[in-house]
Amino acid sequence: MKRRTKLITLMFIFGAFISGVVGCGAKAGQNKPYTEKINTIMSDSKALSNEPNVTKKLTDLAKLEKEYQVYQSKKKKYPQVQTAYRKAIKEGKQEFKKKNQNISKLNTPTDPKKETQKSLEQKIANLKALVTQVSAELNTVYSQKEVETLTVEINKQIALCQEQIKTVILSTDDSQKYMDAYANFTEKGNSFIGQRGISNLPTGFLETVGLTKDEYVQLWGGIFDYYGNSVNQSFISQDQSRTATKEALNKLTTGKYARHVINIHTINFYQIGIGNYSGLIGTWREVAVMFNRHDGKGNAWGQSSGDRLSVTKYHISDSKMTLRGSSEGPQISADGSTAKATFNQSDHLNIAAEVGSQFWSVDFYPKDIVIPEDNQPSSINSAKERIIIRTSNNSYTEVFQRE
Repeated sequence: MKRRTKLITLMFIFGAFISGVVGCGAKAGQNKPYTEKINTIMSDSKALSNEPNVTKKLTDLAKLEKEYQVYQSKKKKYPQVQTAYRKAIKEGKQEFKKKNQNISKLNTPTDPKKETQKSLEQKIANLKALVTQVSAELNTVYSQKEVETLTVEINKQIALCQEQIKTVILSTDDSQKYMDAYANFTEKGNSFIGQRGISNLPTGFLETVGLTKDEYVQLWGGIFDYYGNSVNQSFISQDQSRTATKEALNKLTTGKYARHVINIHTINFYQIGIGNYSGLIGTWREVAVMFNRHDGKGNAWGQSSGDRLSVTKYHISDSKMTLRGSSEGPQISADGSTAKATFNQSDHLNIAAEVGSQFWSVDFYPKDIVIPEDNQPSSINSAKERIIIRTSNNSYTEVFQRE
């Protein structure tokens, strides 16, 4: 009986012990006094991260920092709560900094050949907005020193974009920008050179530059519009504008902005007028001659010797005279003398000069233009191009025909 009583007593004591242990475990699993606060901080941090409005996001971050400062001033505070605040604030700042870094990186100017004026102007606008944003984030995201450093770096990027805009503007390779400028200014009544009109273009000019008349007019006017606007916007100086305009006009008149196939292997009055005879290079054979025998019968056709005409890009010669182009216009040389020539255009082109004691002329006849001479020999074919050289000495005339 005593043994049974003793066993019951031991079982009671053991049960009480187990109950105490279980009770302690349950108490230990209950929320600690700072758990709710940490949960609130974590919730605020998540909301801050998900906030799409930058202004509100910055306000919420500032509010979180202020709450942390208030908590720091309390006598009773928990390290766990302080850690949660610091972590949330750090992550909030990092999001702002990362976003700003991405904006800076995306708006860094790249290869000038891949940039356009429009793309660079947009980058400048984005970078200026970034400077404003960084300044607004002073004391919340950045320290004063950090703001100053970032502002200097961003301004350097802006300056580089501005330099590249100048490079893009002064480049005369892209003719489309002149077309666009014409559409934006002249066609809207805001031409930069007032009233304009292009007429009496030399025969063959449009074929030489590979443009229709409308395309030529638009490019010509657009060049002045483009650089006039660039000066107004203070992107370039007047001197830079004059240089670029001159360069662009030169490219325009030499076929660099061609939009159609250029075929100048023909008698082209414009090319000949500027002293470029490359379109005439080929075989020219003498097919007829004419001269005055002083027998009272006037000029008469004679037997051709079949001589050839020498043609290079810069000169035309029949061995007695030479026609050359120069910056001052065409010149004819013969018997050791040179004279400036006149230039007359109708259905054919006439270049003539008095050289020494003789008068020389060179006439260019395109296909299907008939030479106004009577009794022409059958060797002269009006369906082919012809060059006629005359001299006042016995009115000697040579007819060269392209083979």
